[in-house]
Amino acid sequence: MDETKNTAQTSGEANASAAVGEIAGTDNVSSAGTETASEANFSDNTSADKGSEAKISKGQAAEGEKSAPKGEKSSEYARRRREAEQAKAIKEAEEKAIIRALGGINPFTEEEMKDSHDVAEFLEMQEIKKNGGDPLSDFAKHRKEREREAAAEKAREQDANERMQKDLSELTDAYPDVNIDELVKDEAFNDYADGKLGRKSLKQVYEGYLGFVDRQRRLAENKAAQTLANAKASPGALSSAGESSEKHFTRDEVKAMNAKQIHENYDAIRRSMTKW
Repeated sequence: MDETKNTAQTSGEANASAAVGEIAGTDNVSSAGTETASEANFSDNTSADKGSEAKISKGQAAEGEKSAPKGEKSSEYARRRREAEQAKAIKEAEEKAIIRALGGINPFTEEEMKDSHDVAEFLEMQEIKKNGGDPLSDFAKHRKEREREAAAEKAREQDANERMQKDLSELTDAYPDVNIDELVKDEAFNDYADGKLGRKSLKQVYEGYLGFVDRQRRLAENKAAQTLANAKASPGALSSAGESSEKHFTRDEVKAMNAKQIHENYDAIRRSMTKW
């Protein structure tokens, strides 16, 4: 745990240094912050932090207060929990480092910075400035655009989830014996469904897959039947021991036989030779 905290603190301070470095020329930035700041671009780190925060919240919502599942899933649960804890620790360390590097004052508003809300405001103002806007006068507009984008993304996710649930219900109603967990792990089904899901419902794709499997089975059966027919057409190829004793081969038929066929019909060939 101490190693995780140290890693988080180091990562957080590095990202904070990069963030402060972008506005190092601002008079309101503390000297301690500007001296340790680099010229690195902080926009990617900001996006990564938001992605980590989203993953953490989703993981927490999914896991809730449940205890770790037993058996094979317990190690996966522990791994995700450690990743979530590390991401959270990195984010907290980064926020503290930003506040410390700025001397606890937002250089754009000249207001005191106390927590993650103040850091988020600073980072958003910094993004506005980087894109050529005014961090103060354009802040409200930028915030509304961000909220509008977030709402649209949430609506898209909700719509996708509703479609998925509808697809699953439609499939399981029509095919109650289908094991969804096994189906999504089926490589053959996934290869067939690639590029089709989204354009067609899951039920339609599954029915198409069943038809595809049935066609492949019939092709294999037809090929096997043809192979058998060809083998039967070969001189003495499938003759039984009884048939071999009654069978008569001409000189030309024997010449057309391969070594295996000659071996299988050797006695009948010897008898046939007496009649040539």
